[in-house]
Formats: sequence, C-alpha cells, structure tokens
Amino acid sequence: PIYAQFRSELGHIYQSEKNWELSLSTFRQAADDAARYTPPEDKNFELARAWRGQGYALVELNRLDEAEALYRRCLALDKNDAKAAGELQYVRDLKSQQKP
Repeated sequence: PIYAQFRSELGHIYQSEKNWELSLSTFRQAADDAARYTPPEDKNFELARAWRGQGYALVELNRLDEAEALYRRCLALDKNDAKAAGELQYVRDLKSQQKP
C-alpha cells in the first residue's frame, strides 16, 4: 500500500536486518508517500520519521554529510525533534573523529 507509516515500518525491519541500502530506499519511498498522500495533520510526523530512517541508514553507510542534511531537515520541520537533534549531534561527533 502507498502509506508512509507502513513503508517506514518496513524500513525499520530492513534496518534490523542491517540491509542499509534497502532500508534507505524504503525510507525514501516513505518520504515520497508522506509528501504526496499523507493528510496535512500527519504529514510532518511521517516526513520526519522517514527522513530520520534515511539518516540512520546513511550513517551506517558512512554517508555522513547526507545524513546531517536530513537531520537538519527534520529540525527545520520541528525544532523540538529530540531524536533528530540527538542523531545530528552523533553525526557531528563522528565527523569530528574522522578529521585528521
């Protein structure tokens, strides 16, 4: 079904299996579903969930700049998104450890 919540739940299953590419792809579909079909009152919640899921997969794929951008998008939607803020800090910490 074209329903962001269900696609995000499937993305989480792929995360638990450590199938990062499939998880990323599924969360991208969830974000598209949310943008197109989710009612306005739920849209921001579903978009943020899909973006955080993508961010998690991107971190595991060591694509930190892309993950950081998605967590920033979440915070632009909701400045009080504690999950996105925590993940953004985690990404920043990882990036600072990688610098020579």
